Amino acid sequence: MRRAFVSILGVIVSLLVTLMVGAPALAASGQGPVLIWTPTRPIAVRFEGILTQVSAIPGEWRVEGISFLVNAETEISPEGYTPQVGDYAIVSAIREGETLTATRILIREKRLFEFRGLITVLPPEPYDGEWLIGGVRVWVNSRATLITNRPALSYYADVKGRLRPDRQVEATEIVVLNPQDVANGFEFQGPIEQIASTPTQEGPWVIAGVQGLVSADTRIEGAPAIGATAGVTGKRLADGTLFFERIRVLTEAQNQVRVSGLIEEIQEDYWRIGGQEVELEETTFIDESRCRAAVGMWAEAIAYRCYGSALCALRIRVERPEE
Repeated sequence: MRRAFVSILGVIVSLLVTLMVGAPALAASGQGPVLIWTPTRPIAVRFEGILTQVSAIPGEWRVEGISFLVNAETEISPEGYTPQVGDYAIVSAIREGETLTATRILIREKRLFEFRGLITVLPPEPYDGEWLIGGVRVWVNSRATLITNRPALSYYADVKGRLRPDRQVEATEIVVLNPQDVANGFEFQGPIEQIASTPTQEGPWVIAGVQGLVSADTRIEGAPAIGATAGVTGKRLADGTLFFERIRVLTEAQNQVRVSGLIEEIQEDYWRIGGQEVELEETTFIDESRCRAAVGMWAEAIAYRCYGSALCALRIRVERPEE
């Protein structure tokens, strides 16, 4: 009996040795598959957007359709702030299988923004959704946005709201201006988005989101092209049509604005220089060869008007302030 047990044990050991030694050889020779189990590793992911669901911690949160878990170990910045639905969040998370668990949530500040522009895109009543006013995307929620006077296309509107990092304005108040209360003449500047396809270029143009009529009486200076920046002056006709009297295509140098002063604030998407906010883009070049950027240092920025009245920096040079 003992010999039989020893023999069986020897067979088992031989099989194990064969599997351990022979399996790699089989895999290398292509004679058969070898299943090797390896534990799955968590994957680090990053996403951002508007918080559409916030619950107690621990619990499930949501950013524009992406669900993730938040627990006591999740770092929330700014420290002490309680995120709310509508906040813009940048989320760092770990994916394990189908589960996303947030490790850090950064809430981006939404800045106050005010401007006036022409309404060129208007959702149907009750006007919820995205408007286009003066070339700026404006989000309106009739339950949260105070709208004074009935809006209509080609009417002017004064807008107050908070600027999101994606450059959409969440409107808190919109005052629609009666055309009779606004001067018939207008003037603005922005990118050329549409040129009439006629041989003489007469017909509807769109500049900075504003559609206007170009005729033989329109004075065009420079070589217009899609994407070029142009200054426009015009008037409103009796039927409400906007007529572009003059279109002046700006050169790159003419479209640039110089801003200089002490750095008052540094954020990921904008700096405040000498009281002026300057937006940062992926292509913005920051020259720190003279000193590191910090609040209190001197900065000179070359920027352009990118949307509404906002300035987007092309280049920023940082220096130490003069003693």
